[in-house]
Amino acid sequence: MPFSLLVFDLDGFKSLNDAYGHSGGDEVLRVAAERVRALVDPSHLIARLGGDEFAVLLPGSADPLEGRSIGRKIIQAVEMPITIEHQIAHISASVGVMPSQIEHVSIADLMSGAESVTTCSTIMRCVLNAALSRVSSRDQPIGT
Repeated sequence: MPFSLLVFDLDGFKSLNDAYGHSGGDEVLRVAAERVRALVDPSHLIARLGGDEFAVLLPGSADPLEGRSIGRKIIQAVEMPITIEHQIAHISASVGVMPSQIEHVSIADLMSGAESVTTCSTIMRCVLNAALSRVSSRDQPIGT
């Protein structure tokens, strides 16, 4: 049976957890999981792998375009503001998609492939944010 595995982690979770404590971090994890559960099909399996890392199994489809579409929806859902202790918090997500292969692939290789894509996505997001930060800081008038 074909399938796709999506692995995602929450970008910015550690600093948010440090700022709001474990109860605030737990609230972010709960809200993120609820949002993902609401947007995927009931036949999809969602699991927390540990810390701020989750997986979604899409049985019946090894279509990378479907996996990417769901990955984008996960990012959009996670990026919506979250209220913690009467304050608004923002996080994002990095998603890796690994469709099943025709030949046998071990679970470890499948997880490794999805995590590699997630790591690459996180690095690219950090580089982009740093570049945008430099551009916006140059736009600030001197003395502000």
